[in-house]
Amino acid sequence: MSVAPAPVSPSPDLAGLFAAWDAPAAGPVSFAAPGAPPEGSVWRSDLPADPAAAAARLDEQLAQLQAAAEAVPAAEQRLDSAAQQARAAAEGALSFAAGEAMPEPERALLESLAELRQPAAAPVSFGAPGEPLALPPEWRSALDELRPILERVQRSILYHTYVETALGGRVVAHTALTWLGDAETEWRGRSVADEVDLHQRSLKAAVASRNLLLRVFLLSLRFAGSLATPGGVVLSLPAAWKFVNQVLAEMAHYRRVTQAG
Repeated sequence: MSVAPAPVSPSPDLAGLFAAWDAPAAGPVSFAAPGAPPEGSVWRSDLPADPAAAAARLDEQLAQLQAAAEAVPAAEQRLDSAAQQARAAAEGALSFAAGEAMPEPERALLESLAELRQPAAAPVSFGAPGEPLALPPEWRSALDELRPILERVQRSILYHTYVETALGGRVVAHTALTWLGDAETEWRGRSVADEVDLHQRSLKAAVASRNLLLRVFLLSLRFAGSLATPGGVVLSLPAAWKFVNQVLAEMAHYRRVTQAG
């Protein structure tokens, strides 16, 4: 199958590379309980009906995933620098004005951390047994952002991975993957060569995305631990996650542009 390379397009973060995990399964399969959705992460490749266009979309996705993975070592240096800035800001040794030159991810990170450090209008209360915690709004917002991140990572670690490939809205294949590499595939109807090739590419993209997701999470966790914020890693992790995603996407895009040139 011969297709033209897709153009390199910028992305503000890596959300697009992880979004396919949010898709529900198309329906029950033979290795799941009848009528019950599979328990675990579902990666769904919604592709055009045209095989060449579908292959081009998957190739672009795989190229983005590879570029992001290759950008991790260089991004770690930028994270170390940002952590130093965050600690200096916490100690009052760093300030920045609205017009001061600073990359947007760094500026957004410092602003988020500054909000978390603001004195609460009311003290944090643990309440009586059985009562909810009384937390400042900024803290509650951070915890709300943290929940879907942890849920997505948890599903990726604890359960099987299910990969679906759909062409023009029609699911052609569904595969269950385990961490040990075992796979079981169900084909919807008679499979043809193009569908087999596209589903294999979907599997490759799903595995690469899952590996990148876990790598980004661990990197964010380490980065969050280096930031001086009240509440520690729990409250700073959402800001750290967003920053790591933005930096990796920015550096991966630059890497692809320079390689294309």
